[in-house]
Amino acid sequence: MSNLPSSIRSKAEQTAAANPDATVTVVDARGMVMYLSPNAKQINGVAPDEMVGKHFSEFVDRIDAANLNLKMQDALLTGESIPALRTIISPSGGRQRMRGFGQKLVDGESGDEFVMSISRRYD
Repeated sequence: MSNLPSSIRSKAEQTAAANPDATVTVVDARGMVMYLSPNAKQINGVAPDEMVGKHFSEFVDRIDAANLNLKMQDALLTGESIPALRTIISPSGGRQRMRGFGQKLVDGESGDEFVMSISRRYD
């Protein structure tokens, strides 16, 4: 279980409920996965318990990982919603192309910064 602030977890859960055809992922400023929506296994082949607590790059094609890291940093620095493509690689080796947007979230109590991504299949 991640130490995701309750305000950020609530926002992620609300976003996941409003977007049942998308995965919702929250990473901290270091790229550690703090939240993954329950429907992720059906969409991209990775279950929340397989990804939460690990660095996002463990599940992204290596070519996409560097680009995605830059996009995440852009979102944190600018506060803008940043689009990104990526290929998710499941533990079984399956690959799913995804398109999404990352947006900066800030916990009001701690000031900690996160990026929440809403991603859909991109076939």
